[in-house]
Amino acid sequence: MERKPKFTIVTPAYQTEPFIDKMVESLKAQTFGDFECILVVEESKDRSLERCEEISREDARFTAVSLPKSGSGSASYNYGIREAKGEYEVFIDGDDTPYSKAFLNSAYASRGLKVRFTSGSGSEVLMGNSEKKSMLYLECRCLYVTKGAGSQGIQNGSVSCIGIPGSVPAGIREVMGENLVAALLGLECASSNDQSFSNSDMRRTARTMLQFMPGTDFIFSGYAAEPNYDNMFAGSNFDAEDFDDYNVFQRDMQI
Repeated sequence: MERKPKFTIVTPAYQTEPFIDKMVESLKAQTFGDFECILVVEESKDRSLERCEEISREDARFTAVSLPKSGSGSASYNYGIREAKGEYEVFIDGDDTPYSKAFLNSAYASRGLKVRFTSGSGSEVLMGNSEKKSMLYLECRCLYVTKGAGSQGIQNGSVSCIGIPGSVPAGIREVMGENLVAALLGLECASSNDQSFSNSDMRRTARTMLQFMPGTDFIFSGYAAEPNYDNMFAGSNFDAEDFDDYNVFQRDMQI
């Protein structure tokens, strides 16, 4: 029986010859090596396909595939998903590296443009076991990269994935901790208190108070205009019916 890797990494690699080696190096440098990577190249004018084929010969975890040009990256993603053998699919573009977006952000920041990174503890819950590190430690790494790249701020706090840290011990406390670290680093912090993670008014309120404490700039990025009982998309942590209470929160906490 063929052994399945833990992850399948699907990588559209159209016109990525200058970048693909750095991306592959970043994958090989990961401490978790149980993955396959499908490099999907659509009729590139450069040597992207040839380089991806060379990579696949050098490391059996990588597979190079050539597709006709579709004009849409979704075709590459869909092909990779269909061919995936791993338990989970994840995605990275052929011109991505852990630092490529940080470099781009630095270039924008040096010209006075404001940029905000996004991170959150949902992924840290999933990474914690393999990395053997705490959720807060892993999130702090993201925050320091954000600060080092010259970003104006961070949208964090486990936006729509709040149910993941909310389901593990100390997960909500970690959200408070990461917002406190963001505040100490001087990052404009949008803690994304949007998504509902519990039907308990006590848990929702407790989560909100923990995000008030660090002095977060924006407690949430949005709210549901319709009542949560009519919202089929999980619902917001606050909806229109909570507005008066939320204004009282702001008055009482002076934020």
